[in-house]
Amino acid sequence: KEAVICENLEAKYLIVPQNIAKRIQNAADHYLFDAKVLVQIQEEDEIEEVASEGIDGVIFSEAIIKIS
Repeated sequence: KEAVICENLEAKYLIVPQNIAKRIQNAADHYLFDAKVLVQIQEEDEIEEVASEGIDGVIFSEAIIKIS
């Protein structure tokens, strides 16, 4: 539900937990989302696993800047 809302708000990227990424990616493919589905990862070795599931891409945890 949240992914569909984000898509309707014209989000460019959906950063989703790895445990639901495949389900979100399937919805994105079926409904032709413009947003790309990304999974947050810690290590470079995780890229192959995420790619094999057909997920659009990854983002390293270190690349996310938290502003409080």
